[in-house]
This record gives sequence, structure tokens and C-alpha cells, in this order.
Amino acid sequence: MKTGTSLLITLLCLTLYAHSQTLQRVNLHGRPADLNFAPGEENLESPLIVLLHGAYGNSIQFQFQSSVLRGTSEAGLRVALLNGQAWSRPTQPGNRTWYGQMRSWNADWCCWLVAGDDLTYIETTISTLQAGVSGNGNKVIAVGHSNGAMMAYYFMCQKPNVLHGVLGVSGLVSFERCQNSDTRVIHVHGDADTTVPISGDNNLSDGKQFQALGQQWALFNNTEINDTTFIVERASHEIDDIDRKLKAQFGFNLADLAIGLANY
Repeated sequence: MKTGTSLLITLLCLTLYAHSQTLQRVNLHGRPADLNFAPGEENLESPLIVLLHGAYGNSIQFQFQSSVLRGTSEAGLRVALLNGQAWSRPTQPGNRTWYGQMRSWNADWCCWLVAGDDLTYIETTISTLQAGVSGNGNKVIAVGHSNGAMMAYYFMCQKPNVLHGVLGVSGLVSFERCQNSDTRVIHVHGDADTTVPISGDNNLSDGKQFQALGQQWALFNNTEINDTTFIVERASHEIDDIDRKLKAQFGFNLADLAIGLANY
């Protein structure tokens, strides 16, 4: 297949997928975001699901590769797909993929190029999206993949009173300190993940350091965080692979876990 034809098919699939989810693209505090609701106007008693993509990805890639958007939308939840900082180098201006601009999150030790303040960005954005909510609408669940999971954990530990729950997929904490929190955490990881292995990465020179899973357990235990972990056999780092094999092994998928956190 010619490259141009392949690109056209990919873009068509992305367009049809986004349309099927009835998403709207908005600008939230200087960055694009994709929402399945109108802020301050609808579903004000429905929990908010915040989706955080992995490094070198973006919100379009997340919605294309994961079933979480579809499942949580069908359950009537408000869903916001946020975007990290644009990733670029002088020798590779723009760093674009078929999904658009590469982006990442500053989760302390891991995976950012520019040391931007993603904590403030996410906090401010959530505050904007939560205007006018009531009842269960006050619940905010962060769902992150890879660097997005690291960011969700970092945000939870630095801003302990914002999130009701966190679903972290294929991403481990990239910091050593955490404030006490009553946030409920569900962690999902493949035992064949070689990108963010369960054994961790303590190499300080590559800018991608993260703790081992056992260290994450100890950190959360010391801060009274309610943590449940699912190890998915023979699953890689990729979220679609995790999702399929989680369903086969345990009988539920990532969307089911996110919905469960929202109902908790």
C-alpha cells in the first residue's frame, strides 16, 4: 500500500472514530482538549473522567487506541481527554505523528522535555470543567497510560483533595514523596512490559526514571492510599493489548474499572 493511501485511511478512521464519540475540541488554558460534554451545561451530576495520554502521544492517539472513552461515555460519564506539553527538539521541529503533535507530561522524574507546570494546568482545567456540578458530579477520576499514569499519580500525591480515584495503566510513580490521601487507586500492568517494566528504572541519566512496583506499593501504603493492583499475564506496555488481555484474564476491561471507581 502506498504511504499516501495508508495515511488517508488512518486519518479517515480517526475522523469517523471521533465523530462516533460526539467529541468537541476546545481550548482549555492554552492547550487543546477533547470533551464529550459541554462544560457547565450538561451532565452536571455525572462524575468526570480525565484521560491522560502517554509520552510522545496525545489525546487523539488515546481515544483511537483505548476503549475507555467509548465505555465511560456509554455509561453516561463526562469525559475529558487532556493534552500534555508539546514535544519538540531543534533538530526535529514539531515532532508529529499521524495522530498529530507529540506531547508528554512532567511527572517529576519522568518523561518531559520542557519543565512545565502540569500540576497547575491539570488543577486549573479540572476546576474549569467542574463549574456548576453537584452530587456525584463532584467525583473526578484520572485515567492515565504510561507517562499519563505517572502524571495522574504525581497529581494525586501533590494535590490530594482533588481526585476521587486514579486508574493507572503501564505507568509507575516517578517520585519518592506523597501526601496522605483517601483517593482510591487501581493499577494495571503487564508482566511483559519492557517499556515501563515492573522492576522499575533507576537510571538517572536518561530522564525517564521511575520506581519499581514494590516501591510504589510501599509509598501508597505509607500514605494510606487504597491501592489495588492487577498484573496482566503476557501483556505488553500498549494500552490496547492490556485492555484485551485484562478482559480475557479477569473478565472486565479498563472502562469497567474506570466506571467502578466513579461509582465507588
